[in-house]
Amino acid sequence: MHKKINRNEVLVVLTVVLIIVLFSFLLFKNYQSHNWLRQSSLKIIHQLHHAQVMNITHMFHDRKSDFETLAKSKEIADYFENKNLDMSKKYGLDESLIQIKKKLDRLINERDILGTRIFDRIAFIEETGIMLLEIGIADTKYDSNDDRLLHQTTRPGAELQAFLSDGHINVVIGVPYFFKGIYKGQFFGWLNLKTFIDDLEYHGLLNKTQKSYIQLVSGDESIFFPEPESNFPAELVTTETENPIRQTIRDTKHNEMDVWGLRTQIVGTPFFWVSLDPVREVTGPLNTSFLIALVFALFILAGSIAFGKMQIKAMMMETRLNQEDRQKKEIGIKTIELETEIMVNRSLMQSLKESEGKFRAMSVAAQDALVMVNNDGQISFWNNAATKIFGFSTLEAMGQDYLIMIPDKYHHQYQQAFAEFKVSGKGDVIGKIWGGDAKHKNSKIFAVELSVSAVKIGEKWNVLGIIRDISKRKKDEEELANHRMNLESMVKDRTKDLEQAQKELINKAVDAGRAQLSAMVLHNIGNAITPVAIEAEKLKKNKSDILGRYLKECYNDMSKHKTDLTEYITKDKKGIQIFNYMKSLIGEVDNYHRKLNGMVDSIFTGVEYVSEILSLQRAYAPEKEGMKERISLNNIVRDALKIQKGVIFRRSIKVFRSLSPNLPKVLIEKNKLMQVLVNLIKNSCDAIESNIAKEGKPHRINVSTTHTEGITIIRIEDSGSGIEADRIDDIFKFGISSKGSSGFGLYYCKTFIEANQGSLLLESGGKDQGAVATIRLPGLSVKSKTDSPIHQI
Repeated sequence: MHKKINRNEVLVVLTVVLIIVLFSFLLFKNYQSHNWLRQSSLKIIHQLHHAQVMNITHMFHDRKSDFETLAKSKEIADYFENKNLDMSKKYGLDESLIQIKKKLDRLINERDILGTRIFDRIAFIEETGIMLLEIGIADTKYDSNDDRLLHQTTRPGAELQAFLSDGHINVVIGVPYFFKGIYKGQFFGWLNLKTFIDDLEYHGLLNKTQKSYIQLVSGDESIFFPEPESNFPAELVTTETENPIRQTIRDTKHNEMDVWGLRTQIVGTPFFWVSLDPVREVTGPLNTSFLIALVFALFILAGSIAFGKMQIKAMMMETRLNQEDRQKKEIGIKTIELETEIMVNRSLMQSLKESEGKFRAMSVAAQDALVMVNNDGQISFWNNAATKIFGFSTLEAMGQDYLIMIPDKYHHQYQQAFAEFKVSGKGDVIGKIWGGDAKHKNSKIFAVELSVSAVKIGEKWNVLGIIRDISKRKKDEEELANHRMNLESMVKDRTKDLEQAQKELINKAVDAGRAQLSAMVLHNIGNAITPVAIEAEKLKKNKSDILGRYLKECYNDMSKHKTDLTEYITKDKKGIQIFNYMKSLIGEVDNYHRKLNGMVDSIFTGVEYVSEILSLQRAYAPEKEGMKERISLNNIVRDALKIQKGVIFRRSIKVFRSLSPNLPKVLIEKNKLMQVLVNLIKNSCDAIESNIAKEGKPHRINVSTTHTEGITIIRIEDSGSGIEADRIDDIFKFGISSKGSSGFGLYYCKTFIEANQGSLLLESGGKDQGAVATIRLPGLSVKSKTDSPIHQI
């Protein structure tokens, strides 16, 4: 008996030890699980925080895109185009401002989050600081005349700025507007920061236990939105954190709370995103000393109970031991299976919840009505936009027949189409966008735009419709059509005035062109006469009187020694010098005669050049207004270069001609084409002169003629100052000139060439890269005489 009791005691002790070991192992695994849960929670906090930052960053970027799109809109361009044309308010400016106001109204009303507008106010300000339009909340704290707005940068692209005013954060997006490269004004939009927090909630990115703030740091001042109820440690106010840091905060009642905090810069903005998560809500309490004390307490308690009841329950434990082991194994297996099933169900429920949340968020935020009709013709889904459009609440619409949205006269037609759709899932309107009429709750009929899709749920076909109320758009279109009719009437009246003004302007332009050609001819005659005057002045200052005086003195001296002339010029020192001096004088006389002949030749050349220019002027003087002739372009090119020869020679410019032989003749007004060529050559000379100070630059003009596919081409290339790329499109516009002139020359050239079914194109590689002017004219079948391929003048 004694041995049996001892054996039972040993078994009991071993059993207790095993239980303690098992319990300790479970506590250790629980501690590991808690640590893993803590790390996972911190990782989730970090991911959620950065998802929030990315969402806010995209939100700011989308708002910038809204304003950049606004600045590029046609309504804004039309306003400044009308203003540039000096239109009165009656003839276009007021209408343009009305269209801009509608544009701003749509922007401020369509951009909202959970019913709250994103933009509190939008302002349109001219470059002078005058407020043209202002849309938004009337009692807002924002001051549109703040100097920080009016002095905002005028660089292209939207910019965001934030500043503090009376403890309030003003967040303003500004975008400048440029009309033909010139700054004309700016658009400003004041953002409501609350919508950024609402957007996170809308996308399911806000934790109910989390406290989140937008922080703006301005100098030494830091302000949060929304205003926090607790103080912030210095690490969370001034330092960006890559990983969550644990801090203690104290609220207004001096209650302390441990939190995990993160602070991150919002890219492209002066803001920081600060999020705080309570430690107890994230990782739960964990007290290691409590776990150790619990293990020892359980060990002592189990030992006491075991030894106290060892004698009583020895036999009972011995009989139940095997049964308990089997039960533990079964419980362990069941526990593992249950935990596995719970984890799978949690994962499935989370995925389902996220999908459902995304769909509901999308449907709630949608501006168009989303309506689903099941196979029985009953409404099974109805979003907020559908309530706004049709007037039925979700409770009123769900389960109702879809015909509550259809005007009575269309019921039979819709019922027939739906009967066919229920069976096949097909129909004439499935997958298409079409317009029609719909019925409001108050029986009012209005226009809608409808897109219908077939959705198969289970084995039955359902209809998903996206519906948009276009009644306002229809009304606007009717108003616009009426306005267009009135505008066309005003335009016709205005056109008559413009046509009369255009005729007067063309007459003045022709007179100005003729005056310009005459000025060029007189200028070239002046260039030709200048060397004649110079050479004549040289003749006036000739040395003939000096040479004569020297020869006379030599003659008088030698006359004094007539009797002993031979001895005088051979032996007398002065006589020998006079004899040699006379030899030098004879050489000077010969040189002077040669120079004199050269001067006379130059005078004759200048006189011939003047005669030639006058002959060309008479040849190209219009005998009859608008008279066209069959002319050779090569001859016109040669004569134009002759007229400009003085300018070319004076500026040391080399001209290379490459005139193609057998060019077809062109039917055109000869004198006007000559005026065009002279103008283009003169422009090339002026461009080279402005670039002449640059060392190593060749000063040349290449003139060539070619013919291809029935088109005759004149090409004038120079090595001048070139044209910037942003000025190429404006160079032919009336009044545009880089030389301070009237800006009529190139405008007239292009107008004349295009009036003769031709084209004039100006190309340049950029500043200091020279330029090429290309004229294309239709040729006739008659050929001109052969020219030399290449010639330098």
